[in-house]
Parts: sequence; C-alpha cells; structure tokens
Amino acid sequence: MNRVLPFLIILIFSVLHGNAQQSTFGEVSLEDFNVTFPGEEDAPAIIIQDIGKSVFVESQSGFQIEFTRTVRLKINSKEGLDYGEGSVIAYQDGYNRTEMVSDIEGYTYYIEEGLVKKKSLEKEAIFEEDLSDKLKRINFALPVVRENTIVEYRYKLTTPFKVNLPDWEFQRSIPTLYSSYQVALNPFYEYSFRLQGAGRFDQQSSEMGKGTKRFASIEYNDMIHTYVMENIGSFRDETFITSRDDYIVKLDFQLAKINFPTGGSREIMTTWERLNDALLKDYDGFGKFLNQSGKEARDILDEMPADADKLKWIVEYVRANYSWNGYYSRMAIEKAKDFASTRSGYSGEINLFLCAMLQEAGFDAKPVLISTRSHGKVRTNYPFQDQFNNVIVMVTTADGLILTDGTEQHIPYNTIPPDCINGEGLIVDKDGGQFVSLVGFNNSQLTVNLIMEPDPAKETITSGVLYQARGYEAYRVRKQIDQDLDYYKQVAEDYGIKGISAFETEAGEDSKFTMRYEGHSELEKLDDNLIISPFLDYPLSENPLKNRERRLPVDLTYSKREVYSSQIKLPEGYQLEDIPASYSVDDGLMKIDYSCQKLGEFIVTSGEVVYKKSVYSNREYARLRAHFMKMVELLNQQLIFVKKGT
Repeated sequence: MNRVLPFLIILIFSVLHGNAQQSTFGEVSLEDFNVTFPGEEDAPAIIIQDIGKSVFVESQSGFQIEFTRTVRLKINSKEGLDYGEGSVIAYQDGYNRTEMVSDIEGYTYYIEEGLVKKKSLEKEAIFEEDLSDKLKRINFALPVVRENTIVEYRYKLTTPFKVNLPDWEFQRSIPTLYSSYQVALNPFYEYSFRLQGAGRFDQQSSEMGKGTKRFASIEYNDMIHTYVMENIGSFRDETFITSRDDYIVKLDFQLAKINFPTGGSREIMTTWERLNDALLKDYDGFGKFLNQSGKEARDILDEMPADADKLKWIVEYVRANYSWNGYYSRMAIEKAKDFASTRSGYSGEINLFLCAMLQEAGFDAKPVLISTRSHGKVRTNYPFQDQFNNVIVMVTTADGLILTDGTEQHIPYNTIPPDCINGEGLIVDKDGGQFVSLVGFNNSQLTVNLIMEPDPAKETITSGVLYQARGYEAYRVRKQIDQDLDYYKQVAEDYGIKGISAFETEAGEDSKFTMRYEGHSELEKLDDNLIISPFLDYPLSENPLKNRERRLPVDLTYSKREVYSSQIKLPEGYQLEDIPASYSVDDGLMKIDYSCQKLGEFIVTSGEVVYKKSVYSNREYARLRAHFMKMVELLNQQLIFVKKGT
C-alpha cells in the first residue's frame, strides 16, 4: 500500500509574518514578578517564555545542527520548586558521532528590600549522569529557588544527526505565555513538519536570512522559519492515557530531501515504503544486523532438541540467555558480533537477533517497528521514523499471526509486553508499508480469595490469602516479586495484610501464577461493634475517573476480569447487623456482580468486575465513570458485626 503524506509541508516558501516581543536574557524587572495566567491562578509555576533556535553550521563532515533553548519561568508555590532544575539528554552512536551540550548558564531572580536581585548558576550545580553507554543526561539546578522567584536558563546542543531536526513542544505541564521556535535552513536539506494538538500557529513566518554563506563553491542564504504559540494552557495528565506526547501541542520535523552541492538530490523516507527500503538496505543497525545475526544464530539452533516446540524454544532461549539493558531502541546500536559476544543490549539488538534466529529456523518472521505506550502512538499518515522507539517480531504461523518479544521473561512466548500494546506497528520486509494492530492477551484475570477469622479480644483479623493471576496481571505480580520479595510484602501491607508468613508461589501453564500466604490486619471496633472490609484493600479504593467530562479516551491497556471473595468466620457472640443488597449490571462496557450471604458460621461475600474493553471512547465516559463509582462503592462496602442481645 502506498501511503503518502496529506499534510507534509516542505519548508521552502514564505508564509505569514509576525513580530512577537521577547525579553532580554539576564534582565528582569519588578513588573515581571506580577505575571499571571488567567484561569490557572493555582499553577505551581508559569513559563514566561520558551525560545528555541536551530541553525546549520559547517563542520569537518559537512554540517551539524546547533540547537539553543532559552527558558524563563516564575515559581509560584512550593509545588513548583522542581521547575528550578533542568536537564538535557545527549546521544552518541558509537561511530564517533556525539551530541555535545555546552554554554549552560542561568540566573535566579528574587526581590529583596524592594529591589530585584539575581544569583548565577554555578558550575558545581551542573553534572553529568550516564544513562547508558550511548546516552548521558546533563543536569543543572538553579540557586536559591523559592516561591515568587523567576528562573531562567539557556544551553546549546550540537548534534551531527540531521535526519531528525530537533522537535519543539509548545505545551508543558504548566501554562506557557509565549513559546517560539526558529529554524534556519540551508538549501541542502529540506524538512517536513507535523503540528499536533492545534490547527494553526498564532504567528508563522518565513524569510531569507541576512548575509550570504558559501559551501563547496555554492553561495546561498538561509531560509529562516519562525513558529509562535501564545497563552497555552497546561497539559493536565488524566488517568488511563497512553502518553502525554499523544495530546500536547508540539511540532515534529523529519528530513525529507537532501540536495547535493555537486548536483542531484535524494528523497528521504517520504513514504512508508521508502522507510522500509532504507531500513533493510541502508542501515547497518537494521538490515545488515539481521543478516549478520543469522550467521551467529545457526550454531545455537544446533542445540535445539529434536522434539521441541521450535517457536517457543527459540523465544524462551533468547529471553533466558540475552539480557536486556532496560532501554528501547528501534534498531541495533551495537554490531552483531559484539552483541553475540556480550549477550546484552538494547531492545533493538535483542529482537532483531530473535527475528534472525526465527528466520534461520524456517519461520516467516519479520521485524515490526513500534512505539511504546510511554513514547506515544504512531500516526500512520506521517512517515516520520522518530515516531518509533522499539522493534518487536511478527511470526506468521498456520494458526495465524503471533507477536512476540525477546526482552521479557514473565509473559508467554506468543505475546508482547503491555507497554508495547499501542496502536499499530510497521512491518518491515521486502513488501513494505504494511501495518499490523498491536494486540496482546485477552484473558488477563485477577482472583483474590480471603479466609478471615476475626479475634475481638486481640483486635486482629487473621487472613489466609489465595492470590491467582493470569495474563498481564500475572506479569505485573511476577515483576514485583522478581524485583524484591520484601517489596511485594510491602505491597501486600498496602492491601491490608501484615506479617506475611507461609508464602508460596507457583507458576503454571497458560500464564497462570498463584500465591498463597497468611497474615493479619487490625480489627476496627466502634464501641462494641466490629467493622470489617470483606476484601480488605485489594479492590480500588476510590474512583480514578474524577472529572465529570473527558475529551480523551480511557485507555486501560488491556481488558481484564477481577474476582474477589471472602469467607469471614462469625466471631463468637456476634452477628451481622444487615446483609447488603445484591447488585448486578452487565452491558457493553462492564460487568459488575456483588452478593453477600450467611452460610453456616461464615459470612460469604463475592464481587466480580469485568472490564470488557481495553480502550473506551470519551463518548462512553459518563457511563464508564458511573460504573467505576458503583464498583468502588460495592467492593469497599464494610460489614458491621454487633454483639448478640444488644
């Protein structure tokens, strides 16, 4: 399928002109401290201005991009103190191409005795942090930041990577009065852009730069493009969304064409088909890595037992023998030979190696470029490769398509981690340009069975817990326990179970995971009455859908079923004051069942919740919110036991 951009605008023509005012760096007046943002008077901080500039400068290898950012903001409250800190991430590709951060400077302004005072950012407050062997973060903290101060800083990022011109976010988590991005382009590189979250810019201009430049005997002038947005409200994170990057107002760029000084030009990934071809033919970290990994995989395949389920064996072998460093990548960073030696790397290396190994074993396996949930959804109308940050594997079998991944051990071989369930992924193969829907488990389930014995004399409840999980619910719990059993015990305390003992686990087939343990909790008393929550704190304790209206979909990642049951032994001399009414609802959104009854010497309570969809539209929000509200009310309903004869 030939997918062509309907809204890629090549930046080579003049448009509207605007002349926005900008404050001078290093100068602040008393009036600047009076800045407000109507409608968000309670904002912890306000961005007064956020200004970015990108310009091409000559280097030994041709050109590189210098990106500068200047920020000024006012701190309004203690909740805004963190905005007095900043950071920049720099990347190096291992082939002597490195991004450099320089010229960091900043000031904090405050009022003292009716005058504006300022204090400079000190060198000691700037430090580097290695995130991986390819990524580092430069952090800095402005001095004497407190309420009613203004901070400003600026820095320069120099990058040799011209495929993706630095993008720009107009919207932040606090309101912004003025945001401007200026790009000075030479005639050798043409870019496409995509504006998200707004229909147009408040101001936009393109004009020829002053001063003639010369490169490879060609004289030229830069074309300077400026984009301005004003009075942008804060993006307030709502519960159950994929990523803020899917919804904020921002501007994305991608290289569309290279014009060579010697004549001729080359189109760069203007369609998905061209991106596909480039990955397979031109990128060492993709097509070449796949081919070389196939050679490394052949010896390993000789170890496979003759009677093994080949697909399952290969996926589980990679997961068990190759260590993921925790970072996503859309292609291999290391060379295939180095990865085979260290058996450790980014998601790109692990999954491209897995794909090559499956291909060597005779499977119809193909890499699939995806964007993880935290990275934002892929807009399939815009072939921008920086929309992707990860790669997984698709295998076509006699029973249908299987999506798999080699980085995570706690999910079945024929599914992908929950963070990978995010819209569609691009299949990379010789036919190119096809997308596949990213789906995972549809049988995730959580079951909590409690056997509870209250002891009024000791004011405690002894509980036996049977905790069973399937699918992604099992994955979530197993990750917690792998992280640290003591950490999980702390999680159980949050559910109301203390002093865990007799702890047992069992991993079964079909992604089933079982835990059994015992513990105790405090018995709440009111005068002579006992008050017991039959499900303790295992269910949701409050409705996460707080707003009356919502413009965004509610994305739960996956559909699931939750079942809660408890058997409370009647304390001697007590009886249940009232048996709560049963409740049942079952529609296209959710199923909720609740019942409570007396069976012999036990009070038996059960609750079931089925989330029938992984994603609910904003049109379904009102009903969904009402269901959540009722579910929270029912599953946290307390039972009152009174002394007989009172």
